[in-house]
Amino acid sequence: MTEPTALLRCPFCGNQPEPTGYYAVICMGCGVAGPSAGDFEAASVLWNTRTPPTQAQAGAVPMYRLLQSGVDRIEAADEFLSDDTTTWAIDPNGIFSGNIYGGHVLRPARRRIKGGQHGAE
Repeated sequence: MTEPTALLRCPFCGNQPEPTGYYAVICMGCGVAGPSAGDFEAASVLWNTRTPPTQAQAGAVPMYRLLQSGVDRIEAADEFLSDDTTTWAIDPNGIFSGNIYGGHVLRPARRRIKGGQHGAE
């Protein structure tokens, strides 16, 4: 049995991607997905096939970070992965604000990083 191909970080936000049940790789930080393939190994190879990062990209600070279950408290500006699994949105009613994030209960959630890849805030 061969070792699985290690996934490169997302070229758009710098977060670590994950394989999905659709034989594709998706970045849970920004929602970008690689092409689908016949199996996870092929999807990993497709995800990793890209031009080398520029020097600026290699040292970039990710724009977002995923919230950690049982560690992070939800803030009003945190975003949740939508039903379509490709877009992110805030909770308009603030229902979850102030709660401890539980990854198994809520959808994946992310928080903007100050000074992230697209400029300081």
